[in-house]
Amino acid sequence: MSSRTLKILIYSTVGVFVLLVWIMAFTLRFRVALAPTSTTTVQNDSAAIAVFSPAPHQKVKKNIVVSGQARVFENQFNIEILDSLGRVLTSTPGYANASDVGLYGNFLESLFVDYAGKAVIRVFDASPKDGSPQDVVSIPIIIEE
Repeated sequence: MSSRTLKILIYSTVGVFVLLVWIMAFTLRFRVALAPTSTTTVQNDSAAIAVFSPAPHQKVKKNIVVSGQARVFENQFNIEILDSLGRVLTSTPGYANASDVGLYGNFLESLFVDYAGKAVIRVFDASPKDGSPQDVVSIPIIIEE
């Protein structure tokens, strides 16, 4: 076998391998990003936001990690932790990693609260009209010392 034929064979094999890896990564990414798929999912009626973790009434530490999927305008939304009286303890913007318009994107955000007791995680999109919360998902939790 000539060296030219060997090079063509190697390049072809590598090219097919790269193509197969790309196809597998593409299909896995979109299988996850098409719709919420967790058994502990909490979502709103429009299904624009789904929260996978923490689960309702779960005991959590003061560093709270919120994960899920969202399909919202410009992939941006808000996360708040409210105490038992409804006061905002902390908040952060959330960002979904959707690859295109209209697709779900995964998110993972961390919030710290200096509070112990019953609380609610509220994940929502702000209305473009007046900034009021829309597509609200509320998850009751218990924050431990």
